[in-house]
Amino acid sequence: MRSVRGFVHRFVRGFMEDGLDDIAAMMTYYAIFAVFPMMVFVLSVTLLIVPGDVIGEGVIMAQRVLPPEVGRILAEEVARTQRATEPYVAIVAGGIALFGASRGTSALIGALNRVFGLRETRPWWRRQVLAISVTLLIASMIVVALSLLLIGPILGPWVERHHQLGSAVELSWSVGRWLGAAAMMTLVWATLYKLLPNHDLPWRTFAPGAAIGVILWVSVSQAAAYVMSHLTDYEATYGAFAGALALLFWMWLSNLALVIGAELSQVASE
Repeated sequence: MRSVRGFVHRFVRGFMEDGLDDIAAMMTYYAIFAVFPMMVFVLSVTLLIVPGDVIGEGVIMAQRVLPPEVGRILAEEVARTQRATEPYVAIVAGGIALFGASRGTSALIGALNRVFGLRETRPWWRRQVLAISVTLLIASMIVVALSLLLIGPILGPWVERHHQLGSAVELSWSVGRWLGAAAMMTLVWATLYKLLPNHDLPWRTFAPGAAIGVILWVSVSQAAAYVMSHLTDYEATYGAFAGALALLFWMWLSNLALVIGAELSQVASE
């Protein structure tokens, strides 16, 4: 019990001293300029591999977690990008979008160094290469996750036909894809904590913090969705800005969950 109390005390002290809410606000600013290029890049690559309806299924899964306004903006932007992205320009558009998306990753390097209490000693060019490489890696994970949505409906009937498992296959797929999405998200966050800051800590240090951060992210997203759906004067008050403000608020909460997971990893490594 004493060790738990000490852990909580160190985390709260680190939260206050590092100013995690301010770091999340800074990351939200950079994320505004990086999230849509990232979406263009991922869609440009994904459209070369999987059908558009699989991407739509991924968007539907995301909408079940996100606040309504954020989910609507996501669906509209994905649809717009799909219409604008022709296969023969996908590679060029993807390359340009990759550089834009990596700017958010580059800013995250400084933010995580601050959370872990590190001084940046790597040269500028190495940080830029790292930002682009990690952005490419994260995008690849997303593409793999979307590809699994394509394989599942194909593999399920085959297993059912050859092993007579009946509805168990459908139930396993319904539960498994959500567990797989949570595991993939945890892996993405742990990858950011491991590769971006200027440290050499082992991978195992980051798994618990990343898992708690993802759980917190899902929880605050659901809470934000509930609050926004029950604020009857929300759209009446903010009018045309309601969707944009909802997106900014959710992005701030998401970045806060991300740096809280990093802070937990930092405290655990002490």
